Amino acid sequence: MFLLRFLKRNFIGIIIIGLLLGAFAYMHSGKDMTIEEEVIILETYDAVLLFVGGDVKIRDGNATEWVDATSGITLNAGDNLKTGDDSWAEVGFGVDFKNALKIKEKTRLDFIEVGPVSVDLLKGEIRSLVEHLDEESSFEIKTPTAICGARGTGWDTWTDGIQVAVNAYENEVYFHSMTQEGIITDYKVVKAGQSCILKDPDSPAEIEELKEEKCEEWCDWKDDFGERRESVKHDIVEGRYKITKRTATKVGVLKQDNGDWQLMILPPEEDDSTEEDE
Repeated sequence: MFLLRFLKRNFIGIIIIGLLLGAFAYMHSGKDMTIEEEVIILETYDAVLLFVGGDVKIRDGNATEWVDATSGITLNAGDNLKTGDDSWAEVGFGVDFKNALKIKEKTRLDFIEVGPVSVDLLKGEIRSLVEHLDEESSFEIKTPTAICGARGTGWDTWTDGIQVAVNAYENEVYFHSMTQEGIITDYKVVKAGQSCILKDPDSPAEIEELKEEKCEEWCDWKDDFGERRESVKHDIVEGRYKITKRTATKVGVLKQDNGDWQLMILPPEEDDSTEEDE
């Protein structure tokens, strides 16, 4: 009888204590709880430096010094990137990296925006692969004397700072010639299998047919990149490939939850090694 009276008088208190104990046990039940509380969604237009070969350096838009680039870091609007001799880098955009850039050797470029994608190619050559864009999005490559882009295609852009050449491999690429003051002087639509060459900003660009070996090289690269891209996505899920969000200065792994890719931030390590890059 005493126990029954005690339970009746303290029923609410017992429930509260039970809930607190349950919550405490749940919060300390494992490492995953800590990770899930710090989920960062990999945004549609996040840019990730997927692959690096040779001498590749990046520089924050507000910095003065160049630093060595490593695979797995995110790139932000305002960042600068350059490659040395026999060097290259490949950047994937979005949660599935459907859109990508290959930056070839001896190239210098600035990321004006990463969503929508707008790149300022100062010199050198880059390859663009655009497989998925939202209706209001764009993918543009700007040079000192031309602007080119597309909504779904593949093409190469080369410039020495004045002359520009665009090789279109899939669908169509628009090409705007312009003066160094930014005044548009000519407009061309470059179809798949064609090359658009601008030798003089004061003269119209010329359209030529692409050599077959250039188209074959594109197909080989696209197949190879597609396989490596899928491999990276698998390695991210397995924890073998880490993404460093430079804005957050934390390291995490991508996991799939209800069909969406999410970046799970890992708990900080004791040696604070995850906070080196800012």
